Amino acid sequence: MKRRWMFLIVIMVLLLSGCQRSAERKKAQYDPAIKQVLALEKDRIAGEFRLKREDTGIVVYGKGQYISLFFEPEPDVSAEALYQRNEQGSYDYIPEEERYDIFDRDEKVFEKDDYIENLGIK
Repeated sequence: MKRRWMFLIVIMVLLLSGCQRSAERKKAQYDPAIKQVLALEKDRIAGEFRLKREDTGIVVYGKGQYISLFFEPEPDVSAEALYQRNEQGSYDYIPEEERYDIFDRDEKVFEKDDYIENLGIK
């Protein structure tokens, strides 16, 4: 009986550590793109408020094709930004009025996220 419990505990530990390594790999994979998008967003808002990565919700879609940012520039005020990777590998800001066309056109891409950071659903 003890062997079964030990076996189950070992399996659970291995599974949990595998999930942790997978999350770390995804973070490392998307980290350069996220840093670039955060820098672009800081430039776009041009000092209106401080944008910190740890206070910003980040969702990556389509293997890095799109990156969404969610943040609160002021108490009780939320904002979001969407960036799309261009042919040169950099990112372009998508204005709000163009987002719905993109959501409609690439609907399948937005059905599943590839990476989430700071949104409480990992």
